[in-house]
This record gives sequence, structure tokens and C-alpha cells, in this order.
Amino acid sequence: HIQKVCDRIKLAMLQLYYSIDDEVTGNFQLPVLRSYWIQNENDIQAVEAPGALLDFKHAPEFHNGTPARSDRPDMRRTIIAGGLNSHNIDNIIKNFQPLGVDTARGVESIPGKKAKKKLELFIRKAKSWSYPID
Repeated sequence: HIQKVCDRIKLAMLQLYYSIDDEVTGNFQLPVLRSYWIQNENDIQAVEAPGALLDFKHAPEFHNGTPARSDRPDMRRTIIAGGLNSHNIDNIIKNFQPLGVDTARGVESIPGKKAKKKLELFIRKAKSWSYPID
């Protein structure tokens, strides 16, 4: 099914979600951003991190402001997503030093409607961080 979509639409990249133990299937001609649902520390340790997206949407401790952390240097080559907003972005960047961050609902005033001030604050906080990327 994915290949049929790729054949019909010009895409630059695929973002596919995997379980920690899933094998990559398909021989896609596009780069694949391997994405994982993170629920606990064990999930973080099991991820093949370089080039992955870690989605914390289902991690309750993350949403309470005490996110998991990792001292793995390869976490610096991940993208962090899931529940990010201006209240937790500093902790996430401090704990992971990711290559990038992804927000959507965390900057909405109502579902599907972005709040300009929330978005501006999130971007300002994310851009205020500086650290070396290997």
C-alpha cells in the first residue's frame, strides 16, 4: 500500500512508525524516518537512534514535566515529538539535545487551530538552545 502511494505522489521522505522489535520492510526509493512510540525508559534504550523520531505521546511521565532522559550520545541524532509545548521543551532539549523537535497539538488553542502566541513561544524557546551536533 505504501509503495502505491509513493508511486502516485511525489514525496521527499516517508515517516513510518515501528514497534521496537519490527524489521524495516519494503524497498523504498525514498529515505525513511523511522518513528517509535516511546512509553518508558526501556523503549528509549531499545531504539536504533540515529535518524529516528521518538514520539512521547503515550508516555505519561513526559507529560507531567519529568521526561525520560538518555545519556546515549546517539540520541543527539533523533527528532523528539509527542506532547511538546512551551512548558516542556526546555526539559526535552536539556535531556536529549536532539537534532530536532516536532510539535502540533502543543501549540493549538483548540484541536486543529494553531495559537500564534503558543507557537511563537515554543519556537523562541527551542531556538534559544545551543549545543554541538556531531
